[in-house]
Parts: sequence; structure tokens; C-alpha cells
Amino acid sequence: RMLVLANRIGHMCPSDPFPYVRQKLTAWGAVAHVLPIRLDLVLGDEELKELEGFLIENYHGLVAIGGADIHPEVYGEEQNDGYHPLQGVCRRRGNPIRSGDSSAGDRGDVDIGPLRYFREIDEFERDLLQTWMKVDQGTVFGICRGHQLLSVILGGDLTSDIASMHPQKVRHRAPAVDECEDQDQATSGKSSWHVMKLLDKSNILYKTLGKTEILVNSRHHQAIMFPETQDIKSARVVGVTDDVIEAMELDGGRGFTVQFHPEDMQTEDGDRVIKAMVDTTRARARARSPSRFPPPSTCTCTCPTNTCPFDGNGTAEQQQPASSGGGDRERKTT
Repeated sequence: RMLVLANRIGHMCPSDPFPYVRQKLTAWGAVAHVLPIRLDLVLGDEELKELEGFLIENYHGLVAIGGADIHPEVYGEEQNDGYHPLQGVCRRRGNPIRSGDSSAGDRGDVDIGPLRYFREIDEFERDLLQTWMKVDQGTVFGICRGHQLLSVILGGDLTSDIASMHPQKVRHRAPAVDECEDQDQATSGKSSWHVMKLLDKSNILYKTLGKTEILVNSRHHQAIMFPETQDIKSARVVGVTDDVIEAMELDGGRGFTVQFHPEDMQTEDGDRVIKAMVDTTRARARARSPSRFPPPSTCTCTCPTNTCPFDGNGTAEQQQPASSGGGDRERKTT
């Protein structure tokens, strides 16, 4: 069982891009659920502790996904107004303008109101991830925002905006996305594509993909940068692009994090990264509780092909995942 952490309301809707993570996990054989946001509003402190205990007892993997920016105060920084004013207007074409511009309506721009930092959600997700990793029973994975949040939890420093603070670096958003200050519109835009380099051949990603250079998608402006200056504990940097840390692996094979969006790449490499999350989780769960995860000879599941998709080593056979819906996706050929 794997749990996907929602960090905004849209993540619980089938039409949102991020439930595609759950669908992809399910396609590779996991039982995947989505944890709703803002449970702290309806549960007291003791109930939240009970919830954490239930999740630790009943789930084998946690996936922190992409979404809204992490509030700068969560990682000890001040807000960078070079990219994120407190109010913003997203133009359908052209450069962004600020609220209060009297000509906005004349040009057909869209006032999107307050920009979306969700500090309470950041703190709830951070606390749950910290408890999960402290108990050290299941795997944990991060995608985009989740990669950044886990990096901060483990001691990393987050750069609040690549474009304004390091304009010479590789672009990590498509131009159309950089023109939009609204998070919902930005994350639904097309990606920028670039090559990520794996630093060695001993990590899970290399063992999964079999190569050290991977074409990946990207649509973010916050980042964990400059590996030589980071003091990240209990994890190691395994993938970089132009000083941006694109992938980390947790100590002891407990999981990994990636800055890109494998669920949305629509390439074999993207599918295999999601598959690696399921494989790693199942292998760790089987090692801890062999009786609960029997080999195929005694498996009683009912698979579409009448054969269990997992081999004796706890990894899925080399096959394409079943169709998982999610609508049309951007596709990049490698």
C-alpha cells in the first residue's frame, strides 16, 4: 500500500494532473490512496497522532508530490518578491503584471488574487514526513515539491527562485509558464526539458534506467542547488543539472526523490521511475514481513493476465503498465 500526499484541493479531483501519480502507481501493482489536505482542521492533536500511527501501521510507502510553492519561512528564507508578489495578475500572453494595474482589464488579463502559499499544509506535510522517516518502517519518495520538502527536512537549503537569483542557469520552466504568476496555471503548463546526469552507477535510478543521462521534464522555480554547499543528512545527491539537485537517494535504500515529473513524462524512463517506487516499496515490505508478501507460487491475487506481475525478487516484470487514464499528456520522445 502506498499513500500519495495531497497538498491542494485539486489533488483529490480526477481531472487534476497529480492523481495521475496514484494511477501510475496502481498500474505497476501498488494499492495507492490519496491523503486529503487540511486534516488538521477537523482532527485534534491526539487524533492526528492516532492518524499517524494508523498510516505507519497500514502503509508501506509515502509519496510527496508536486504542487504549490513551499512557504519561504518553512525553510528559513524571506519571500523573494522578484518572482512572487503577494498579489499577482496572470496574463494569457506577454509578461506578468501586478494587481492594481489600471490597464489590466483593458488588455484582457486575469486577476488571480492572492498567490498560493499554504504554510499550514507545508507544516502538516513536513511533520508527517518527519514522523514517518523517524519510525523508519516504510519507503518515502518525493516528486518536484516533494523532493524540495524532503530536502529541507533533511537539512538542505532551498533557493526561492532560480530565474531571478541565477538567471544564467538552465531554464526549469517553459517560457509560457514563466509568464504566469499563478501556481495553478503554472503547474498545468507545458514543461521545459533538459538532461539530468546521474553521478554514479550505484543508485536506484541508474539500476532502474541503465544510463547516466536522462531527458527529464521540469516546471518549477524553487530548487535545491549547489550540492557542494548543502548539508543534507541521511541522503545523498545522485542526479544534477547545472548545479540544481535533481535526484537524491535516502540512506539504506529507503526511497528517492526527483525534481522532475516522471508521472507526466509519457516516456519509458518516466514509467520506469514510477515502477522503481513500487519495486522499492514492495521489496522493503517483503524483507520486513515475508509472510505477508509471499512469492508468486503462493500469490492469490487476480491479475488481468492471470499471472502475478511481481517476480520472486519483489520487482515487477519488464512490461508496460496497464492504461491508467488521466487524459492527454505532454509527450517527449527520447
